[in-house]
Amino acid sequence: MIRKNDLAGSLNDLQTAASARGVKPREQMLAWLGTGLIHLVAADFKKAQEAFIQGLQSDPAAPESLVAAGQLREVAHQIKDGHKLIEPRLRSLLGRAPGPGAELARTLRQIIREGALRAGDFDTARKMERELGVPTEWLTAGPFGRHALVDFQREHPPERSPLKPQEGIWLAQKYPDNGQLEISPNRGSGLFYAQCYLKPEKPTELLIRIEGPGPWAAFIDGTRLYAHDSHRRVLPRVAWIPWRAESGWHRFALKGPSSTRPGSYSVEFLTADGSPSELQFA
Repeated sequence: MIRKNDLAGSLNDLQTAASARGVKPREQMLAWLGTGLIHLVAADFKKAQEAFIQGLQSDPAAPESLVAAGQLREVAHQIKDGHKLIEPRLRSLLGRAPGPGAELARTLRQIIREGALRAGDFDTARKMERELGVPTEWLTAGPFGRHALVDFQREHPPERSPLKPQEGIWLAQKYPDNGQLEISPNRGSGLFYAQCYLKPEKPTELLIRIEGPGPWAAFIDGTRLYAHDSHRRVLPRVAWIPWRAESGWHRFALKGPSSTRPGSYSVEFLTADGSPSELQFA
């Protein structure tokens, strides 16, 4: 059990460390993170929120900054106008040079997006989705094959050529729901495919972030980019795939097992340096 006076003493030490002169940025960031966690234990959400954002401002490049951003994302929902209070400072962090990096920038934009949705500001929410590189529409089709895990190892036409109507295959246009690609349930087995088109105006270093139930595989312009074969080995649920995109249109395709339950996938085309994505989608 943590005694109240021990907690107060730790809080005082951390606050002293956070504001002391000559402290290295990462050490300052860790002190603010610890301060925020103690305030969180005490259910003082406003002070926790302030400590977490102070930590991010101290050293956004620190590995622990992702912990602070994750806590900040949760705490903002517990405070009246919590998102509104921190949005200007989040935007300031995103505008820093060098930028905060792809993963932290993604979390900061997610916080702004969630705040916009909470306030009914759908224009800002859509703008954040564009900056996150969320495709605006998908074409989905299936089922291909009869046995999902067996057919996952085989090549099917949509891996090399665009989806098109054919007997026994359903086609469905999909639009992201809260940033997610929702795959409708299917009575049969086999595989589904989903495709979208994207266009960078200039050569761009991208990180494709994909999250969803495995297994799945991703393809660019008819070439397999990554196979998340989680049915054969233990893999993280989220994959970050580096890809250098040349200017012009590209076709991205995703395949996975059809299921009697709905499936949800998150696909984002993020810039490697955390700057806003400037892709066109079709």
